[in-house]
Amino acid sequence: MIPGLVLFRWDAPLFFAHAELFNQRVFDSIAKSPTPDRCVVVTAETVTSVAVTAADALNELHDNLVAAQIQLCFAEMKDPVKTSLSASDSSLALASGTFSSLSAKLSILT
Repeated sequence: MIPGLVLFRWDAPLFFAHAELFNQRVFDSIAKSPTPDRCVVVTAETVTSVAVTAADALNELHDNLVAAQIQLCFAEMKDPVKTSLSASDSSLALASGTFSSLSAKLSILT
């Protein structure tokens, strides 16, 4: 366990039917953490696509986490998914370090 870090794995594409569930599960993981959190890393190697409505939900999640002073990052995200999310002018796409490597995120917490 690394204090301040929540690793969250999602094993499906993100689309409208479960975008809010994704957000709720992230917040549930934060609530269960035994230490104050500074960073949520979504291990996203199995996320093969993100629909427009899910991208909106990710932006909302990002903004809520920023308000709570928690950084949202994605690790191991497939390049086409990363490219599609980065192409938008959303707060998520514009946030520095959102798509950093997992090792880069771990190094700032240890």
